[in-house]
Amino acid sequence: MKTLSFLLLAFVVAPAPLASRADSPAAPQFTDWPAVRSVSGLGVWLSDIESRMPAGHIYRDADAVTWAHETTHGINSRIRQAHASRGRVNGVYVLQGQAVVFQEPPIRLSDVAATVPAALRGETFQLYLVQQRQYWENEPLYVLDEWAAYTNGSLVGMERGVARGESLQFALEFTAYAFSLCATVERYNQQHGRSYDDRQLKAFTAWHAGRVLWMYDQVRQGRYPAMRRAGQDQYFARMQAEDGLNRFCAWYLGWAVRGWKPTSTMTQEDRPCRAGGKLLERLRERGEARGARWRRCLLHPPRRGSR
Repeated sequence: MKTLSFLLLAFVVAPAPLASRADSPAAPQFTDWPAVRSVSGLGVWLSDIESRMPAGHIYRDADAVTWAHETTHGINSRIRQAHASRGRVNGVYVLQGQAVVFQEPPIRLSDVAATVPAALRGETFQLYLVQQRQYWENEPLYVLDEWAAYTNGSLVGMERGVARGESLQFALEFTAYAFSLCATVERYNQQHGRSYDDRQLKAFTAWHAGRVLWMYDQVRQGRYPAMRRAGQDQYFARMQAEDGLNRFCAWYLGWAVRGWKPTSTMTQEDRPCRAGGKLLERLRERGEARGARWRRCLLHPPRRGSR
């Protein structure tokens, strides 16, 4: 697969005049992933994550953000194993007992790396999209595994008020890599008669990107100062400036990073409980026992029923 910038790719896969490909549901198809034990006293998010693994697992860490990140990888591995009968699958845990499972597309991790615009090859690019090819070259949805892990870890950091701003920055970087993944899959489908069903991938990317951008917006506004890092703003600005990426996202997802607002990717039922951006502050004030409503708001509540 030849290297293509997003700008060129946008015209290759979507020659004018074009109709939007944003034809997927507002949320991906979720799979229940129940707790295997009761855990409390670790805060809302880390307790949620820890409860999905058996006691004594190998992913625990003294740092709560790292603990959440690595344990998410452990859960994702168990999701893959549980659905192995479906063939080449990958899966991610997105909190509140919800997982998202995908079929692996017939592309390579190196194909995804080649599609990432040079300006968006962030601090994580060399490690995850180059060095990790020795393990994940044929599982390009590994990008989503890391994306979910950095997101879950960042939520723990926001809740606890710890100085781990790089976790949120890396979640932003993986947002761009996920867009690159979608662009690579779209190019494959253009060349192979749409043989890969990308609806789940597209729906998840739009949904999860909205979560990460909302988290970044909360931190940018100063609500979680410990999670601030200068590189976040710099990387977000580069995402907004990348013309090809924004053209592709507007066509493929129905919205783009350029011009994004906290309500851009928010469903109608999300808006009332997010008003004022006070979600996690209220969660702290009311305590975990009364935090269920606010957890649902933050997560763009899954819509039960058909896709």
